[in-house]
Amino acid sequence: MPRSSTSSFYRAIVRRQVRSLFNQANAGNWAAIVDGLAENFTYRFVGDTPLGGTRTTDKAMRLWFERLYRLFPGSQFAPQNIVVEGPPWNTRIMTYVKIQGTAPTATGGQRPYENEFMQRLVLRWGKVAPCSRSKTRNASSTSFRPWPPPELPTPRQHQSPTPRRPSSRISAGRGGD
Repeated sequence: MPRSSTSSFYRAIVRRQVRSLFNQANAGNWAAIVDGLAENFTYRFVGDTPLGGTRTTDKAMRLWFERLYRLFPGSQFAPQNIVVEGPPWNTRIMTYVKIQGTAPTATGGQRPYENEFMQRLVLRWGKVAPCSRSKTRNASSTSFRPWPPPELPTPRQHQSPTPRRPSSRISAGRGGD
């Protein structure tokens, strides 16, 4: 098979697997995503939010998903675009995803929640090594932070934030690959 056909076939398989993992998470099986992480991985959720931070262990990722679904029950992920590049030992994936669910209100109720994010990850022989997620825009009238409520100022709002430019490059990692 010519190289371009082989790589097109491989990219199609990876895109299908990424969609399948989001579908599994939507069905409540987020453990499938954790099971797809390499032994040594880094998962970074960009932003100063209750979900922000870096995780490097299965346990931390399981706790992250538990918190995600506790804060945003019924969340549904809808991948809009999945770009796959590179060979199986260094596959780079960029995914643009919309998420919908519910978020808590200040009165203890629930309100609709909608957002979009980009996810960048690297596969090494089918396992996720580095992964980074960043919120791209807030489609609802409320912020990503479920607490404190959006109508209350947060400590960060009193500081003059330094703009950060997102990296436009997909990290290929280090080493001889």
